[in-house]
Amino acid sequence: MTAAVIHRYNYTYATIPISNFVFDTLVLLQINNEYMQRFLDEVSKQHLKDRIVKILD
Repeated sequence: MTAAVIHRYNYTYATIPISNFVFDTLVLLQINNEYMQRFLDEVSKQHLKDRIVKILD
């Protein structure tokens, strides 16, 4: 009898503005354009006067 191995990944969206070092995160079960845009919209609301650099890995 063989067992099926199921991998489940969590994806973390994160930012650290250098102006105040407040760490913003969002953890989801998938990564796509819609979720990335939601995260960026939320971050931009929280950091209206900050410059944001997005780095993807």
